[in-house]
Amino acid sequence: MSENSNSDDNGYDKKDESFEITIPEFPGDNDECFSFSDNDNIRVKAKLEKGEKLPNLPPVAEQHAPGTMPLAVLLQYVCQKINQELLSMTELVCKTSDIGRKVALVQFAYTAKNLLSKVLAVVKWFRYFKRYRLCIPIQNFLDQQLQQYRDTADALCGIARGELTYARMPQYNIDSAIDVICGVYARLPLSIKKRFIPEPDLTTQELANILTRINLAIKTRLSFVAHFLPTRIKNIITNNGTVTLVVPGEFEITLTLPGETLNVKWKLLRVRILIHDYEFGDGKELVHYLQLKKIHKFCQKLLDRSKKPLISVYNFLHDFCITLQFDLIFGEILELTQGIYKNKVFIDFCNVQRRYISLAYWVNKKTKKNQSPNYQIVFSIPKKSRNSGIVVEYRPSDSFPIESYKEFEEKPSVHNILKSVIEYNVYKKLILLKEQLEKCNPKLNVRLTGDLLPKVTFYLLNKNIDGDDDELSFGVNFFTGEYMYVGDELKESLLLKATIFGLNNNIDTKKLEKCLDGIRTEFIMKKYIKSVNMLNVKLVMEKTLPSIFRKYAYFEHSIKLYFQIIKEPQCYITITFTDPKKKGLCINFFLLSTNEGKSTIIKLNPFDFYNPSKINTHKRSYLGEIGNTVNYVHKENFVQYSPHQIGAIINGIENKVSMVAVCDGFLKKNVVLGSVKNDCINNSPYIEIPNISKLIGSDNTKFFENMKEIILRNDSRSKHIWPLEYSLINTPIVEDFYKRDINGQDLVHLTGKKKCFHDIRSSGLLVPIASFYEIITSALVDKMKTFSMLHKHVYQFAYAYYHYYNKYCRIKLYSYHKLIIAYGENRDQLVFLTYKAIKDSFLLSFGQDLKQSFVNGDLSDSEYQDSSTLWNPHNLVASFLSEKSGRKNFLPELVDYLINTTRPLTSLYNGIRHKIICSSGLTQILIGENIYSEEFDIQLIPHSEHNFKVICGRMTIEIFMYAKGYVYIKDSSYEKPKLYGLKEFLKMYGGNVVDINTIEIDEILLEKGARSLPESKCADIEKVIRNPSSVPCFTNMNDEKNNKCMSVKDITGMDEKCREEYFSSSRDLIRISHDSFDKLLYQDSENKPISDFRNYLYSLRSFERLTTILVHNYGKPMLGGGGLTVHYAKVSHHIVKVTFSAAKRSDGSIPCNINFIIYLEPKTFRIRLKLEYIGSLRPTDDEIAIAEEYFEEVMKYTESPQMVYSFMNLIRLIIPKFFSCVTNLMLLQLNPDPLNFYTMNFEFVNVIQRKDDSMPKYVPQILINELSGRILIPITIKPQKVDFNNKNNDINNKIKLDFVWDAANNEVYIHNANDDFFKMINQKIIQFNNTVKESLECTLEACIRYILKSEIKST
Repeated sequence: MSENSNSDDNGYDKKDESFEITIPEFPGDNDECFSFSDNDNIRVKAKLEKGEKLPNLPPVAEQHAPGTMPLAVLLQYVCQKINQELLSMTELVCKTSDIGRKVALVQFAYTAKNLLSKVLAVVKWFRYFKRYRLCIPIQNFLDQQLQQYRDTADALCGIARGELTYARMPQYNIDSAIDVICGVYARLPLSIKKRFIPEPDLTTQELANILTRINLAIKTRLSFVAHFLPTRIKNIITNNGTVTLVVPGEFEITLTLPGETLNVKWKLLRVRILIHDYEFGDGKELVHYLQLKKIHKFCQKLLDRSKKPLISVYNFLHDFCITLQFDLIFGEILELTQGIYKNKVFIDFCNVQRRYISLAYWVNKKTKKNQSPNYQIVFSIPKKSRNSGIVVEYRPSDSFPIESYKEFEEKPSVHNILKSVIEYNVYKKLILLKEQLEKCNPKLNVRLTGDLLPKVTFYLLNKNIDGDDDELSFGVNFFTGEYMYVGDELKESLLLKATIFGLNNNIDTKKLEKCLDGIRTEFIMKKYIKSVNMLNVKLVMEKTLPSIFRKYAYFEHSIKLYFQIIKEPQCYITITFTDPKKKGLCINFFLLSTNEGKSTIIKLNPFDFYNPSKINTHKRSYLGEIGNTVNYVHKENFVQYSPHQIGAIINGIENKVSMVAVCDGFLKKNVVLGSVKNDCINNSPYIEIPNISKLIGSDNTKFFENMKEIILRNDSRSKHIWPLEYSLINTPIVEDFYKRDINGQDLVHLTGKKKCFHDIRSSGLLVPIASFYEIITSALVDKMKTFSMLHKHVYQFAYAYYHYYNKYCRIKLYSYHKLIIAYGENRDQLVFLTYKAIKDSFLLSFGQDLKQSFVNGDLSDSEYQDSSTLWNPHNLVASFLSEKSGRKNFLPELVDYLINTTRPLTSLYNGIRHKIICSSGLTQILIGENIYSEEFDIQLIPHSEHNFKVICGRMTIEIFMYAKGYVYIKDSSYEKPKLYGLKEFLKMYGGNVVDINTIEIDEILLEKGARSLPESKCADIEKVIRNPSSVPCFTNMNDEKNNKCMSVKDITGMDEKCREEYFSSSRDLIRISHDSFDKLLYQDSENKPISDFRNYLYSLRSFERLTTILVHNYGKPMLGGGGLTVHYAKVSHHIVKVTFSAAKRSDGSIPCNINFIIYLEPKTFRIRLKLEYIGSLRPTDDEIAIAEEYFEEVMKYTESPQMVYSFMNLIRLIIPKFFSCVTNLMLLQLNPDPLNFYTMNFEFVNVIQRKDDSMPKYVPQILINELSGRILIPITIKPQKVDFNNKNNDINNKIKLDFVWDAANNEVYIHNANDDFFKMINQKIIQFNNTVKESLECTLEACIRYILKSEIKST
């Protein structure tokens, strides 16, 4: 072996020789108590080194000894193996290239090195095998013991089964029987009990006696040293042979005595340090248990060696705890100065060795550097601290009630000390401030309030005038110790800031009184300004006033507030505050005004505007003569007003000024006015107007003659509103919609008198060039004009209403500015009529409401109201009716029109709904035609209030609503009539053709009591009916040419002449009653989703487009049709026949031709399909009937050519049993099997969206490959039942499967199964197809039914 290996082995030996078995030492254990001695360890180690056997182990038999092999044999085997590899390499090297030789050499070297390394590892391991050889005899001994246990168990089992079987209990063993029954074996031999339950060494009594003797010995020993024990030991507890000495907040020790003699040493059982970090360590212990173990050993040595053991242990532990407490305090101070008290509390002086630290708070930043702070807390440990703890000193000495705090109990906390000291000094400063404020004049009621934030509070005024907002509070900043203002009312006041600065710099009492007087005046001024914020005045600066007002002598030595009246900018209200020091706060009111260069100053008596009992109406002339300077003779008023009173006074002044301005405006318009009075409740002024008709003029005098007791009030509570009150006699029409009395209508009906209230608002009508009174006058003129114009037409309508129209409508509201009439069968349709004076026109609108019977409490008529009826159809013609409003006697004409047309117009609107349909598939084959990719399904367009057009495709039908009880219908399609069979269709609903020239005149007249239509309407009717409007057309087919060569078997049940007459079209006018019109347009979302009228139009449009689809590419392969070619076609306006070939067979022959005939069924006007298979091979009649029914149900309204081409491809493949499978699948789609999990649908069209093309491309999905005999049939499956509790179940989760059926091999598989899910489905289908293909000629239906049967889950 190499030197490196030897050095590694030596290193391993040295490391192994250092191994020892040690036993951990625990506190309180003696050195003599170890379980192993040092000699035993040395002896065991020597035996392990020599490999000697341990004693008391049996010898190992040869058969159980491990096998051995000589080292020479092992080396010989390795050499032979290497030699063999070398010989093999020499034979191969001669035949290989240089690279091959190199590779062979490397492989040989690797194999040889690997074998030698294994031998080296075995040799190394054997050197240490002698240490593990002892495991062999131990394992052998354990095996022998196990075998003996097994033999013993087998012997005991044999005894129990053999010999003990005959060991019977003697008869009549009463004692044992009782023991068995009772379950208490009290009669067992005592020797058995002693065998299993050993007797205790000491009895309970002996143990109690020993503990009592130990307690007595402890007390005796303590009595000898009681006078030497320190006083800080508060608790001495003797119990159970131990004594516990407790020093609160420092430590606790537990001792005992192992004997009763005086020379017995104390034994320390436990030491506890009672100091914890509660402030920043969450009560964590500060002494580690390893440190505590050392303290325990050291204290035990002191107890063993010291002459005064208890005193020595106390001194040691006391010094340790005091030092630990000081370190804890120092750390807490650092945390506070760097944390929450940063830049607020500072360390003034610190000496860690002397255990001295000074903490400064409330430090004045202006203090000199050498000057010590005023407020300090000093923590120190005295030199003689045997009977004392940490000393806490407070500087100055009066900064805390006690001079020092010499010991901590349980939880030392600098934060609590600092908090207590700051709170004490804050209260002390507040008490000093309270004493200083009580010395000020006038005397103040100063109170010390606040718990969390203590403060000094007092009233600024002699009494509380507005809640608690007039209190002024001063507090002390906890961090700086300076006085501060507590509150938000005056926080921006410069005078208050100056007062606080003076308090912090020892201001004298006289200066403090001046500051408080200024604050008091500023405070009440802010209160007054706040009280008038919601009034129609604004605060202005003195410099904006005219100079004559600023020079007025009475204003020079006073504090003033100027308020400008917003509605009268030339008027100002002035409040002066004078002599606040001598006589209290004296308040005066002045009115300043400028008019045409003339300035006026009037001193006002506030009681004339605030106290209602003192308002004198004869002083109105004084206010009216505002240009004259008049002064009151009354003495100065020293009453202190509350903010509410100030607001009431200013509001009263403003109301008076506004009322005078409005009166002047009325007088300029020659309106006679009565006296101005004040309301006895809210003190607001109002004016009586005997006659207001001169504001409007001589028109509409009927309304003004009935107006009585006209009063115009002034109400300025929120916005400036002028309520107008009047009584109207001879009310023309009364509300009769409600059965119960609403707003006193019964009294109006009896007396004809109605009390009216209206608001004339001036805030929303401000014009920069108009004055205030002009705005009020204009607003009042507009109101009166609105009332009078509406009253005029209502007065004319009243006679017709009460003699005829009240049978068909009800008045829901008439408030002189708005009229609401409820009409309709259930009186649930509303018409709103009002007059807009600004536009000088009537505003007409329509709405919907609940039924009259339900509103009046008839709960039996509360059935569900269809959402389609919750819209008034007259909104369609609202613009036409609004143009005709305002004419003479237009209201009776309007009501008559609404009554006669509400029923047919509602039916027309509910039966025709606009919906956009996609016709992109049709535009794809009609390249170059004028057709859009999207269009309206059906469209309703009103041309006038009587004429409506319904457009569906190229067809246009006009509906006229002139006569009562009838509706006229006419074909107005462009170029020529296109509504084939319209007369026969409407004949089923009672429609008959009429001539416009023979229409009786009484059909277009109203009934008795109503006014007839204007004479011009008859001419309008004839003009509109004879000249229909048109819509654009996108294609033109020559039907007459196709009809001439038409020779199709009659499948409609009519001969050709009758059929042509039945499906003819014309411009004839057809009359139909309202009942028949309702039946024609009736539809229900549940039972009848499409009305007969819409079904008729859809059938004509679909037939026209199907004709275009079938004959568009006649004689050529259909675009995208998969080789489908129509080689024969005949077209009529009601029947189309095309012929195409079935799919070729494998031999290239065509089995048959298919006649594809689409026609309109008489009477029902449904699109029907007739299939005729002409050839040697054809499906059965039942199968053909199923295919025809499927087309009629699924494709009757189709707009997609590709869908039709796919269906034609599907029926082209005439293979035995295939057509039957397809028709069965059609039936399965129409009538799903409830036992299946999925439902299926044929997927006829595929939409392809290309990146470079914005329009999608439609491609037929069902395609036939005639060469290979394969057909592609895509279907879509979706769950038949939806589990709403399953969150993973998607209602719209559809699966599209492209089935391919190979006719030659009768195989079904999925086309393009790319992902794992579809591959799994494809695998299932292939497996199932292989099982049934032998028994079925076509497996397509069976495979699809197999997929539909159960849920497909992805694995």
